[in-house]
Amino acid sequence: MAIVAIALTVLFTRGDAVWVYLVTQAVTMAVVFLSITVITGMGGHISLAQGVYAAIGGMTAFQLADRYDVSVLVGTLIGAVIAAVVAALLALPLLRLNGIWIAIATLAFAFFFDAVMVKFSWVGGTSDGSASQMVPRPVVGPWDLTNDKHFLVFAMIVLALVTLGVVLFSLGTTGRNLKALRGSELAAQSIGISPARARVTVFALSAFIAGIGGGLVATHQKAVNYGSNFVPFASLFWLVLVVTLAVRSPSGAIQGAMAFALFDKLILQGTFLGWILRDFDRIPGIFPFNADWKFILFGLGTIQFAKNPDGILAAQRAKREEKRAKRAARAELASARAVEVPA
Repeated sequence: MAIVAIALTVLFTRGDAVWVYLVTQAVTMAVVFLSITVITGMGGHISLAQGVYAAIGGMTAFQLADRYDVSVLVGTLIGAVIAAVVAALLALPLLRLNGIWIAIATLAFAFFFDAVMVKFSWVGGTSDGSASQMVPRPVVGPWDLTNDKHFLVFAMIVLALVTLGVVLFSLGTTGRNLKALRGSELAAQSIGISPARARVTVFALSAFIAGIGGGLVATHQKAVNYGSNFVPFASLFWLVLVVTLAVRSPSGAIQGAMAFALFDKLILQGTFLGWILRDFDRIPGIFPFNADWKFILFGLGTIQFAKNPDGILAAQRAKREEKRAKRAARAELASARAVEVPA
């Protein structure tokens, strides 16, 4: 926490527009990634339609602001509700499916949205027929969110609230029901837990969170930018990233978003070497690497999933706990030997 506080202090006092933009992108994407924590980490379902739900949030905010002069924040909440309804309706015909078949069905829905729905003027179009889907930033009380640092603070507050909501959901009745269903659906049913109700709920909640995140992403970029933000491939990459780190913990979603937003700038462009060498002119000539390398590197990272299905962070935490338990056991044994009385 101290490192995070120091980094934020430096960012707000000395950070330039580029770093503020990248950190804000990480914060807004973290909200979207938390929807994967809910649907996959808690619900145990592989959904490849999270980009659709995020797009619904962003496009609804745009459409309501463009056509009816509705506040972008209100439009985002309405878009999140619409995304939740769409996901709940999608979950109904999927009740008899499990595992990879849910992934295939949600991917098919994502391609349907991409090929058909986006083409409608009331979804992906504009009121004046232009190609640009500009999303204006609002003013919230004394905060003018057109200021990038003000918007970053606002996005961090939203992320904190959503993270708190996800944690409370996991500790609540529905969260415990989902955990029981992951363990054994048959056993959970025998004690009165409804798999259908739990599935519809987790689909709707994850879509609601993704819709809020999509609205934040669009507001941050001041445009929906569907082609670069929400296409079907994006959902697949998001899932790979979060699962690789820690799919059952909000920290995995947040750190995954940080990696998603900052990896290119820090690693592929060699910025970390400039910090180490204290001279950006001394960065080796092999930098920068092509930005597409992040997809390859993160893809290779998923190979560890076969060994650690809960993610890298969970595996590291388990190793630390194992070492701590061994040290405690050795200390207890040494203490027992020290108090032994010779015969």
